[in-house]
Amino acid sequence: MNIALLKTELDTPQYANLSPTDAAQQLNAPTIEYFAEVPTAELTNFLMNSGLYAKLLAVYRDHPVLQIRVVAEGALALSQSQIPVVNLQNATIQQTLPALVAGGVWTQAEADSMLNFAKRTKSRAQQLLGEPVTEADINAARLLDKAQSEIETLESLRAQVSQLEYRQAQFRQGIDPDNNGEGA
Repeated sequence: MNIALLKTELDTPQYANLSPTDAAQQLNAPTIEYFAEVPTAELTNFLMNSGLYAKLLAVYRDHPVLQIRVVAEGALALSQSQIPVVNLQNATIQQTLPALVAGGVWTQAEADSMLNFAKRTKSRAQQLLGEPVTEADINAARLLDKAQSEIETLESLRAQVSQLEYRQAQFRQGIDPDNNGEGA
């Protein structure tokens, strides 16, 4: 757990007045949408089970618009490819979906359903830290400033003690450190 990074996040106003429990719950809540890379086999199963695959098959040879035939053929080829995952956020795919809707192959709702198949949500903690946070993590992050301040205080006190020990050693040797090293 990157406590320093968590502390930076907790320093933002939205977490300032939250208890550690509430802050952890808010950070762990799945609220951030993103497109996941979908395994090609899962996407193909989705297309087949939703009837979208059949609609592509129906038009890839016979649609009157060449662009629609090419798009449908490309989508079918992609679903049967050896590519392990498909990124539905890819610019080519994003341009393909409106063409399929405009060509009457799919409805807008069907095109949206394909995109929604790849949408996932993650938490801010997952996005920022790669893992969920606990109340203990929140407490540790909030104590980081105090700990740093105490470390600086301890280091300052150590330096003062060291100076006093040096002065004491000089006095024991009969040297007055306040008189430019002359006798005490």
